[in-house]
Amino acid sequence: MNGVLEDRQQLAEKLKDFPSYYSNVLSSAHTSVVVCVTNQKQIVAACGIQRPFNYLVVYVQEEYRGHGLGTLAVKQAVNIARKSNFSFVNLAVSTENPSALRLYSKTGFRVTALFSKFRFKIMTLPLRFKGKIVYAFFSKVCSLLPEVILMNLVLSLMSVAKSIRQVGAVGFQEFLGAS
Repeated sequence: MNGVLEDRQQLAEKLKDFPSYYSNVLSSAHTSVVVCVTNQKQIVAACGIQRPFNYLVVYVQEEYRGHGLGTLAVKQAVNIARKSNFSFVNLAVSTENPSALRLYSKTGFRVTALFSKFRFKIMTLPLRFKGKIVYAFFSKVCSLLPEVILMNLVLSLMSVAKSIRQVGAVGFQEFLGAS
């Protein structure tokens, strides 16, 4: 991991070989933590945490998988989040991706919700006391709700997150990220 990219446009250009979803999220102004791993020529792995729900995304180019680059990027992003007083970090992962599941479990993420019908899990990494409370609350709520209702709730929260990002609700972001 080297250097600091000057702006989001520069980052988007550097991520041009990534699938568009990842390059868009990682270069978004709402992604407050971005860690990139390079091979001296190009970015081969990147991890970001997007506000307001501290949603982690990570991508490693296929030919570089299995060498610990995802682990390196995730651990570095989590360390930055911890130093930046994030309370927690969330992610969604396919239940059919055992490598990613091992990485996240090894890094300390815990299953918050399982969507067996849709074959994915939501995982949370509490970083502070407030994060532990958030995890305990949401994992309990998720265990009590039927999967279809829970999925609708997740989709609604994603819509709320998009609205918050559009209006720049700083106070809400500070609440979610403060210890």
